[in-house]
Amino acid sequence: MTVHSVFASSFTLIAADAPSPGRLVRAERLLSVSFGPRRAGCPFGIEIGHPVRARLDQHWRCDGTTLTAGSTTIRLSGLRPDACRIEPQRATPEALHALPDTAAAFARSGLAGLARPSEVLMRLERVALGLRAGNDIAGDALWLMGRGPGLTPSGDDMLVGMLAAHHACGGGPLPLWLTAATAHATLDAAPDTNATAGNWTACTTDVAAAYLIQATRGRFSRPLIALAQTLAGSAAETRAASARLLDFGHSSGADTLLGFTAYTHCLSGL
Repeated sequence: MTVHSVFASSFTLIAADAPSPGRLVRAERLLSVSFGPRRAGCPFGIEIGHPVRARLDQHWRCDGTTLTAGSTTIRLSGLRPDACRIEPQRATPEALHALPDTAAAFARSGLAGLARPSEVLMRLERVALGLRAGNDIAGDALWLMGRGPGLTPSGDDMLVGMLAAHHACGGGPLPLWLTAATAHATLDAAPDTNATAGNWTACTTDVAAAYLIQATRGRFSRPLIALAQTLAGSAAETRAASARLLDFGHSSGADTLLGFTAYTHCLSGL
């Protein structure tokens, strides 16, 4: 395995994959290793109790029980994967109305100053309504994918938040093109402006695609799960969970919260 990316309190490894007709997309070969007090329960990772220094392109060996690089060893035995799942909630009107306004949430977005708020919010609304009604969302979802700076662009974080709300509110099946990413054998390509729904993981970064793939399976980070769980609770609980998510990362928390809120605001009666 090789170090793919490095963050303040985590790093991501990517496993080699032999060429074959059914090979995994790059995003399916990532493993996040998180440490420190701000661990968030990455849905495609593990958590350890001590910091580890990692550098880009550093090689790690995995024998099934340990990860090793030089003199550093991470023992995998005893580590339990986080459940990372969002279960449908019976949302209360008080909790739904306690979520922030989308315009206010956009002010903290990574796209603030880079894209017109009206266009972003319009596309989020169309994705939300399309998910609820089972209509085509490919055009707007692909517009959001890869849009914004960083290893998890803002548009992708918004889609993750929207999918979390969809799961929490008991939404229906997701579009096949979105859930069948790993069935394609040609998705190792670099991002391409001509990418289509048939190879959407090529529209964004590996890390963002990994979060989106997990989101299609109902798996999310802990701050987002905590927010979803408050939908069945009080307004105060929802406001507190929203504030914690908003404070996560540079803008990822704000963008994720924006996607979550945009979806709930499209629910009937709101």
